[in-house]
Amino acid sequence: MKLSISDKAHAWYVHELKLEPGEGVRFIGKVYGKTAVHDGMSIGIVKTKEVPRNTAALVVRDGRNYFVTDGDSWFFGEYDLDVQFDDKLEEPKYNFLVDGQEVTDDTTGASEVDGTSGASAHDEP
Repeated sequence: MKLSISDKAHAWYVHELKLEPGEGVRFIGKVYGKTAVHDGMSIGIVKTKEVPRNTAALVVRDGRNYFVTDGDSWFFGEYDLDVQFDDKLEEPKYNFLVDGQEVTDDTTGASEVDGTSGASAHDEP
């Protein structure tokens, strides 16, 4: 699994989470919501001072650790995680990739989701 964090997403985490050097963000799977590849689950984040060990993926930016542990790798499966910044929503956007190509809702049948809360971005009929 590969993990990438855009400059804008990194800046958002630093500002919004008051992320200091030596701290980090752990990406986890959580119950509730949807992603482009999961129905009933979404990405959660945990601010941590934990030194990442047994990582499936790790990115260090300006002394801040972004990672997925081996124990959470089941959620990401064969996908890579590309964290971008959504200028319209002013929050991180989580993209699942296969061979460098984004997996979209159109290919999986999942609905659009708020990347931070996991709430559906569509009104129910």
